[in-house]
Amino acid sequence: MAYSLSPMCLNGNGYWSIVIRVERPKKLRSQLIRVDFSLPCGKYPDKIASNSAPMKFRLVRDKNLDYVLSGQMEGERQQNQSLPIWKRPEGANHDALPFGQMIPGYRSVDLPLEPVL
Repeated sequence: MAYSLSPMCLNGNGYWSIVIRVERPKKLRSQLIRVDFSLPCGKYPDKIASNSAPMKFRLVRDKNLDYVLSGQMEGERQQNQSLPIWKRPEGANHDALPFGQMIPGYRSVDLPLEPVL
């Protein structure tokens, strides 16, 4: 759905957040979640962000990562320089992000958060 721009690059790793829609066959509605992960500096989540087909992820629920979604979309007039900027990948739907609402947090098993030293 959207991913954060300008990730922090510390100790050789970039730290990203992505908001994705989780499809739950047993429920009628989809749910948005935030997933934090890291990649080596200079790498981007292109494969994750550009794939509009359903994908499977191995995630770990981490209530410490629950977060009131803040920020603004790329291209909007920046009102506060400290807010995160979110970008929609090409082909993503244009549902509004639920800024100001609590989003459950997860960590990726496949792209783990490397420790910040």
